[in-house]
Amino acid sequence: MIMASPAAAVGLYTKANFLIENLNKSQDLLPPLALRYEQLLASEKYYDCVFHIGGHEIRCHKLILATSSPVFEAMFYGPICEKQNIIDILDMSNDIFKLMIIYIYKGSVDFRKLTLEETIELYYGAEKYLLSDLKRECLEAIQLKLRFSNILAALELSICLDLSGLLSICFNFFVQCCLKEPQFVAYLKNHYYHVSKDCIKTIIAMCKEQIPAHNLLWFIYEWCQQECREMGLKPAECSTIIEDLNIKTGLVSEPNGPAVVKPQYCQSLERCYYKACRPFTIDHGNCQWLTYIKTNRFISLQGLTLHSRLTPHLSRLPVPSSDYLENMDIEITVPQHDESPVWSHSISKQLTKYNCDVNVKWSKGIVLEPDVEYQIKLIWHPSHCQAAEYPCSLYSSKVEGIQFRDLDTHSGSLIKGIHFINLV
Repeated sequence: MIMASPAAAVGLYTKANFLIENLNKSQDLLPPLALRYEQLLASEKYYDCVFHIGGHEIRCHKLILATSSPVFEAMFYGPICEKQNIIDILDMSNDIFKLMIIYIYKGSVDFRKLTLEETIELYYGAEKYLLSDLKRECLEAIQLKLRFSNILAALELSICLDLSGLLSICFNFFVQCCLKEPQFVAYLKNHYYHVSKDCIKTIIAMCKEQIPAHNLLWFIYEWCQQECREMGLKPAECSTIIEDLNIKTGLVSEPNGPAVVKPQYCQSLERCYYKACRPFTIDHGNCQWLTYIKTNRFISLQGLTLHSRLTPHLSRLPVPSSDYLENMDIEITVPQHDESPVWSHSISKQLTKYNCDVNVKWSKGIVLEPDVEYQIKLIWHPSHCQAAEYPCSLYSSKVEGIQFRDLDTHSGSLIKGIHFINLV
């Protein structure tokens, strides 16, 4: 393999940064026509219609609105068009309705500045006024903003506002990233959010048509208990609420019964290699390795790609061997929340070749939330591997939205890549 010199690598990195910065700048530049439309809206010149929203006024131009929205076209130029040029808006906030108007004039919106609730309200406006491009962009932004902490509120809003596109995205996230994961159960126990009966009934009806969720019955039970408390009923009277939900035995499939599972494909990701570093040697005072990882989306971590040991010096072994038995513990924690492990895995007497990559995989993945830094700890027992050496390398810190952070106290890294499933 041909390796680039350090100077060449720096040059490539600088060039890449330059291209990215200029791409971001070009995306911030508006086409001249869109810029003129935005200036026309801001100046309020030649306006011929006014929207009243909660004590505020937004002055617009009928022709521009009508060319963007069939609803506005019918409102201003249809057979039952508005006779007055003043329109009251009662179902949207001033800020979000104005943002929708700006999108019509400008053709873009910065979703990074919006909360999930604001993005959902903007999507509601796009649905109401049939703005197909804005609908698509809102749904893409909503997917990136969903978290354990806001998914139930998002489901509630999608059902209350009768937004089928939003409901589909929220329900898929709820099943794939929440109900199947014990982390969501643990989160909900400490941060319970009570949804309406209509929301629960919709979740049950949709779960009947899709794969069974492991924690669905627990979620329904917790909801029933909370509903009893809010209605002033005794726990013994909870059966009345359960009967009203019309839960049937077919809600959850039998363990051995047929289930149509949407295929999920495990992907492998490797960091870009820069150079070799000093090996990591195991001893009683140095038997742990730490690396931090952060993602920009929900993923299920299925395994790691590590370096195996270096071949020991021949003087240590009477007969040279090409393999050894690996013993290692892997722990994952969330330092900003709790130092105790949220997940652990043990490797015991795994036959491994020297001087190669080791693909460590586990049967059930751990869900990593976006924008949360997780600590991956590799632990060896010196009694099993005293003086064993593991090669370290300097790798790239970010690949395809996955951010790696190696400690400065280490020379390079032992973790070459990961195996994962994209959940969203």
